[in-house]
Amino acid sequence: MNDVAVNSILPGRRRRQKQVSRVIQYVLLQALIAALCVLGLRQSLPEPPVEYRITEFKVTEGGTTRAVMLPHFTASRYAIEDSPRFTAQFLLPRDEAGRAWSVLLPRFTNGVEVTVNGVAVHDSRRDPAANRPDRNTPQIADIPAPMLRDGVNDLSIRLFVWGPIPGFLDRIWVGPDEVLRPYYDMRTQLFVTLPVVFSAWQAILAVILGIMWVMRRHEPAYGVLAAAMAMGFAQAFLQTPMGETPLSRLNVVLISSAPLESALVLTFTLLLSGSKWQRWWLLFFVPGIVLALGGLIGNQALSRALFPVLAVPMVGLSLLIMAIVTARSALRQRNVASFLLGCAVTIMLTCWIADLLSVFQIVPNRIFTARLSYSAMLVAIGAGLTWRFARALNQVDSFAGRLVTQVRQAEDRLKASFARGGARPCSCAGAGAHAADARPA
Repeated sequence: MNDVAVNSILPGRRRRQKQVSRVIQYVLLQALIAALCVLGLRQSLPEPPVEYRITEFKVTEGGTTRAVMLPHFTASRYAIEDSPRFTAQFLLPRDEAGRAWSVLLPRFTNGVEVTVNGVAVHDSRRDPAANRPDRNTPQIADIPAPMLRDGVNDLSIRLFVWGPIPGFLDRIWVGPDEVLRPYYDMRTQLFVTLPVVFSAWQAILAVILGIMWVMRRHEPAYGVLAAAMAMGFAQAFLQTPMGETPLSRLNVVLISSAPLESALVLTFTLLLSGSKWQRWWLLFFVPGIVLALGGLIGNQALSRALFPVLAVPMVGLSLLIMAIVTARSALRQRNVASFLLGCAVTIMLTCWIADLLSVFQIVPNRIFTARLSYSAMLVAIGAGLTWRFARALNQVDSFAGRLVTQVRQAEDRLKASFARGGARPCSCAGAGAHAADARPA
């Protein structure tokens, strides 16, 4: 093999080695992000003092009574009259008489009714936001002082389960309100207030992206993403209807629009990577359309039954495709927006798998984080759009600078040309004068 052939092979090998190195670095980074997510999900939230915790209950369900330890999973659906009832007792010390006490329920699915000494003190069904399975809304029930007895008191919790996932009741704390209230406030800020903040960010993104699409109709990716952000914003502020109302069917459709939102975000990712619209992409929207029709034509029970069959697999499939597409775009095109989006997809995919493990009762908790991890997607989209906008401004500035330089160079050449053109007549006149002097008289 001659030197020319060797020199032609080496650059190709170097390029392949660089590509393999970039792929390995990207995969290791995504694995590190997933590992950090798993480590964070394994961390328990701060809990009240253990002396106020009640874990041993007797549950009555299906006509039988047995002893259980909380947290506890039940079936995915019960009739209201057959709802499981958990009973236990707690001790009120004499020195606590007259002090405000409460019952803290960190997590449950789907609704609870709390009874102390035979008197109902709380019903979560009055707060529709607390009954959505995709939220981790805590509840705290104040116990009026006249209801408490010195010594042993009876506690009963009725768990309402209407699906589509199995019922769940986490550990319960009963104690002074001033002790339990800070833990309730912390969970409320994390699982109620923070999602509202991110939903407001979605609304802002929807407006910005909508304006960008109106001004740049040749880039449909902005319009698709604006529709996804608007749909996600609507989901956050809708409440689970507890009965049939004129707007209940529309609420059910919008609340269960996760597959439509995921299909829109997937379409945006494909367009962002440089792919052209294909008609077969409409298949991504089929599960969401079927689920919406089930909510409009059928009832809430049908929509709840279809959700785990259509929505959950569609969201997972969309995340897998997005992970592959963003990886190819980030590695081949060096697209920073795709790189940021790929990191966010890794976070969401990890949390989605953790939620599935919880639904199938493989892990002993019921804190859903997939929707909360969607905030990483919002941050990545905002950062990616800002990056593209800043890069476009830099390109405009660079083009303007080059244009100014070229104009100045053209002016200099034009001035030099005028200078040379003005010098030529003078030289001709001088030559004519010399010729006249040389003529004979």
